Amino acid sequence: MAALAGIPDKILKETEEIQKIINDIKNSGTYLIYSNKKSVISKIEDIQKEIDAYSIRKILKADFVSKTKDNLNECKELILSYNQNFIQQRKKGSRLRIIIAVKIACHNHYVRKRSKSSLLNEVP
Repeated sequence: MAALAGIPDKILKETEEIQKIINDIKNSGTYLIYSNKKSVISKIEDIQKEIDAYSIRKILKADFVSKTKDNLNECKELILSYNQNFIQQRKKGSRLRIIIAVKIACHNHYVRKRSKSSLLNEVP
């Protein structure tokens, strides 16, 4: 019976590990390779199956099951859409860098043109 009491803590720990993996992925700044994506999804699905099994046996409280499953579903959706979101963010970043570069180039051109103009208009 004591072993059953530790089940919610075990599931919370496993869920926290998933969240840590996801944070590491988010902070990596790189594309998520298929094998890593598959591994994380598999871990999430394993925890979900474990929760379902314990839920059927009434070992876990319904509120705990609901919140944990919602959390895991969010994690799963994040992983499934990670690469698409990563690419969109990269494109936005590239566009912003291009816009900034164009503005700087235009400004520099304007400054050089003004400098030449002022030199030509000076009276010796």
